[in-house]
Amino acid sequence: MKALIKVGVVLNLLIGLGHLLCMAALDKIFAIYGISDVMDRIAQYGTYLPYVITIIIAVAFFVVALYGMSALKAIPRLPLQTTAMSTIIIVFSGRVIWGLTMLVPHFTWLELSSTIVALLLAVCYLPYLCSSKIRD
Repeated sequence: MKALIKVGVVLNLLIGLGHLLCMAALDKIFAIYGISDVMDRIAQYGTYLPYVITIIIAVAFFVVALYGMSALKAIPRLPLQTTAMSTIIIVFSGRVIWGLTMLVPHFTWLELSSTIVALLLAVCYLPYLCSSKIRD
């Protein structure tokens, strides 16, 4: 059970780091993900905003990793641990549902891989809620 949470922590750290590393070529990454138009509209309100959004997303992944480390008792228990872990599972599950709805009209391997990673992350943190040994 703890091994799954460890996998989730590592994945979240890698994804957060990946977001930060993409900052050097953000326009190219947005094009790969097909969100250039959206980010261009956001940039009309400030050219820095796509960068801020990317940093916030990276920080969110790092926070999820911290809660995973806290669930493993590698760091002290964080506030609202059970609520946060429940929310994390719900958010990743929601990302899976959203990804599946995106795959129906426009299948891409990139979307499929992102959806599978979200599913894996939801599954990785599920043992926390299912095991009182981990929570206590």
